[in-house]
Amino acid sequence: MSGHQDAGAGGKIIRATAAVMTAHGLLKVLGLVLTSTLGGVYGVKSAEMDVYATTFTGIMLAVYFIFEKTLSPAFLPLFMERKDQGDEAGAWRFASTVINVQGLLLLVAVGVIMLFPERFIMLVTQWRVEGDAEGAKRLTLASGMLRLMAPGLVGLSVAAMTYMLLNGYKRFFVAAFGEGTLKIIVLLSICVPLAARKLDIGGASLMYVGAGVLVGSWGKLATHIFGLGRKAGYYRPVIDYKDPMFRRLLILAAPLLIGIVLASVRDLFNNIWVLSGLESGIIACNDFGKKIYSTIGFLAPTAVSIAMFPFFCEMVDRDDMETLGRTITQSLRIILFLFVPMSAGVMVVSVPIARVIYQHGNAAYMETMMAGTANAAYMAGLAFWAAEMILMQAFFSNRRTITPVVVGLVWSTVSMLISYIGIVVLKVEGIGALVVVAGGVAFARAAKTVTLALILRLRVPIFRGGGSLLYFLKLALLTAGTAAAVYGTKLGYERISGVSADTAAGFRLKIMLLGEVAVAGLAGFCALVGLGLLLRMEEIPAVYRWAMEKLKRRQR
Repeated sequence: MSGHQDAGAGGKIIRATAAVMTAHGLLKVLGLVLTSTLGGVYGVKSAEMDVYATTFTGIMLAVYFIFEKTLSPAFLPLFMERKDQGDEAGAWRFASTVINVQGLLLLVAVGVIMLFPERFIMLVTQWRVEGDAEGAKRLTLASGMLRLMAPGLVGLSVAAMTYMLLNGYKRFFVAAFGEGTLKIIVLLSICVPLAARKLDIGGASLMYVGAGVLVGSWGKLATHIFGLGRKAGYYRPVIDYKDPMFRRLLILAAPLLIGIVLASVRDLFNNIWVLSGLESGIIACNDFGKKIYSTIGFLAPTAVSIAMFPFFCEMVDRDDMETLGRTITQSLRIILFLFVPMSAGVMVVSVPIARVIYQHGNAAYMETMMAGTANAAYMAGLAFWAAEMILMQAFFSNRRTITPVVVGLVWSTVSMLISYIGIVVLKVEGIGALVVVAGGVAFARAAKTVTLALILRLRVPIFRGGGSLLYFLKLALLTAGTAAAVYGTKLGYERISGVSADTAAGFRLKIMLLGEVAVAGLAGFCALVGLGLLLRMEEIPAVYRWAMEKLKRRQR
């Protein structure tokens, strides 16, 4: 019976993961196209991109994530619990209450931001009007940009709730595609004026992008409502604060709110404030590098964790800890088997990847190299990020929200201390500053993930038995071999092709760099498979058997 349940849960997770991965893959590529376009128009290391990273990636998304990451993990298990009991209308009344309270809070937040945008910019940066002409320019531009985008926060944040509702109905693809609507509209907001030759490159033209964010945020919500279809008709304009489910949500969300606020403060501190006192464009270089890292991270581990969450909830409701433990262990072993060696390989070719994506138009080698270096430092924590997402879903499905918050508080503080000591106390600048920030984030994430795994292991049987130590030893050898194969191939390719920092930007450079990444990546893949077979790692035949079974089913 247990094996049958494992197979059933595994099959459902795989199918759901495929849908989420497809959607997220398309969206992340689209996101890189948007970022690359903006970098090509304004230059990666520019005041305009500093402003964009501060207002949208920084403040707007910080407010969005406070609502999304506080409500979503606590909301979905409760919504699913009532829905699975056969009371779908009651589940939606609960959802309506949450959405309406959220909407009212957002309206207040938007009003305050629109009244005092300059105060918010000064709070998260070191830009001031007096005594700093460059800082004053960025402060003025950022204030106008933030005021224009602010109303979009309502649509953007409510879309986080509709996203979870769609996931509850297993409509993963349309849930993810709402983000595509936002990105497409923002991309059009810069491309259409540029194509019509009505875009004078400069600070004022950045307002087109701000308008795109405003319209796109509401477009994201509209896409989700369309995806819900008739289910959206269950929504009611009510606030039932007496609903016991709503009170349970508040209890579950309270500790999460503390953790998410600190996480937002950490990100604003590391990614904006501590870098805003350095040279112009350093914030953008960090942001552009981090986008490559987050794109790779979202393609699989995020998709897997999102798809797993509803099934984790079902296992917890059945009190099936053995199945839950096996599912988590199998998922983590495969995730680590793929992402630890891959992270090492990507770190080696990080600069060529950044040059392929960003080096064109007004973006020169030095700034793309800086973005690539930041990405390499972030990549050191990618596998831990992937594992953390699985572990966090396991905690949330158990309705355990306090433990992850406390662990996150500790290691977020460590991350901020590393940035402060490195940049403010030791005065590290330029590329070194990017490595300090990104490396500190990677270290703190690794420590957080290990801590969470050890705590979860006390309740859920994950990585039990003597085989776990041997698995990690094999993984270390596999990673070293893969990285060595990528590095050696990269050096050989550069000597033969002649590609270097001095190679002029253009189509020829793109082809040469793509060739370098492809050849080095192929060498890394061959090393991964070859060493995996040599070390007799179970994950390779497991993935192979699954692939063969899928092919046989399609042929029937």
